[in-house]
Amino acid sequence: MMTRSITEFFDLGGKGVIVTGGATGIGKAIALRLAEAGASVIIADIDLGVASRTVEAIQAEGGKAQAVVADAGSLVDARKVAEECVQAFGCVDILVNNAGIYPPSPVLDMREETWDKVLSINLKGVFFYSQAAA
Repeated sequence: MMTRSITEFFDLGGKGVIVTGGATGIGKAIALRLAEAGASVIIADIDLGVASRTVEAIQAEGGKAQAVVADAGSLVDARKVAEECVQAFGCVDILVNNAGIYPPSPVLDMREETWDKVLSINLKGVFFYSQAAA
């Protein structure tokens, strides 16, 4: 049986994409598949080293990608990432608000500062990145 290319079904050539938390896990898998479909991808992540390895994996397959260090809960970083996508790829066509956290502690033991960080990344960050990409 022949393996068919994703672009036969789903062509994103010429599209600029931001994937928050795109260096590892689900975000990395999303970034790899979007690049395979022809999208140019910004990997926005707090870990530049790991994000750069994801970029290298995309480029090794002939895709276009760039890593940008960014905090998923920061309005300033959201704007920076959107601007970087426009400068590098001409536009932001697709935003994947993938970044999210949940601390490995029981709810009853969670401190206010920890909960604030969860809300900052998981709630405010989605709003900030959506606003910046619009």
